[in-house]
Amino acid sequence: MRKIIIVFLAIMIQQTFAQEQTLISSSEYSSGGFGGPVLKYTTLNDQGSMLIGGRGGWIINHSLILGGGIYGLATNVTVDVIDGDMIYPDADKLHLMYGGFEFEYIFSPLNVFHISLYALLGAGNAFYLNVFEENHNMGKTFFVAEPAINFEVNVTNYFHLAAGVSYRYTNGANYQAISDPNVSGFNGMLTFKFGKF
Repeated sequence: MRKIIIVFLAIMIQQTFAQEQTLISSSEYSSGGFGGPVLKYTTLNDQGSMLIGGRGGWIINHSLILGGGIYGLATNVTVDVIDGDMIYPDADKLHLMYGGFEFEYIFSPLNVFHISLYALLGAGNAFYLNVFEENHNMGKTFFVAEPAINFEVNVTNYFHLAAGVSYRYTNGANYQAISDPNVSGFNGMLTFKFGKF
């Protein structure tokens, strides 16, 4: 009889502390946020280039991130200058900036080492200073999509470091000597995340 009572009490205690598993559970909901700088090494116009920017976002249940980011070219990349029928190779510097909404899903976020899948959807602009007209020729705004995979380490409770690989796809970056193949390409990324995870 004592064994039956002990088993019964154990079942009752287990049922008391057990929680219903649902798709969305308010009792298990957590919210946080982060921000930080991002370094990207890529190829633009067939030249090695460095992009510097920043991103931030809202973290839901440690796993889903909704946010945004913006990135700009920080190194010298030469482009051809077109003046009428004349083409002057590598006569000026490329300027590039893009950004947009970012979505990221982190797998096993509470583990020290984990991976995430990330995507940026947004817009960009590539242009250069025309030495003959002495003003900036603004390229058309173009669409940008950038999927990525990141390998992340939880350094501290408030600092995470992520390294990853992405591919920047552009559509509509056609302006004089600049076109989509000049500004699309793979990126190696390093992200410094500071916040409440």
